[in-house]
Amino acid sequence: MIKTRKESNKVLYAKSGIISISKNDINHLIKLADKNPDRTIRLCTHKNKKDILNEMIIIHPRNYKVKEHMHPKNAESMMIIKGSVDVLIYSKKKKLIKTIKMGEFGSKKAFYYKIPQKTLHTLIIKSRYLIFYEVSKGKFSKNK
Repeated sequence: MIKTRKESNKVLYAKSGIISISKNDINHLIKLADKNPDRTIRLCTHKNKKDILNEMIIIHPRNYKVKEHMHPKNAESMMIIKGSVDVLIYSKKKKLIKTIKMGEFGSKKAFYYKIPQKTLHTLIIKSRYLIFYEVSKGKFSKNK
């Protein structure tokens, strides 16, 4: 099992400099997520909030509400590990301009996206859980 440092019930940091994540680790994260009221959790593989590159394994359950948001200074990329999701992309005037249907590799859906900074977007989770790898540049901010 991967060794972690707990920032909160919803945020863990990997302790090791060399990180590998197995199916058993993901199953353990799901069990921890299920104990949280909103059933979410993230495993950060960067050292801390001040790191320039933020890399995370994130678990969200179906019906988890991801507010429309954008990252004003940074691009974002996401790769699906397990599950399916519709990524809704909006114009600056909040008009839907694109839907990216995503699923795990082999699902015949997109399994990876990268969006530029200032792209307004949200997630509509279709599967029991969405497990994904997300990367963004810059220090963590709830207002990204």
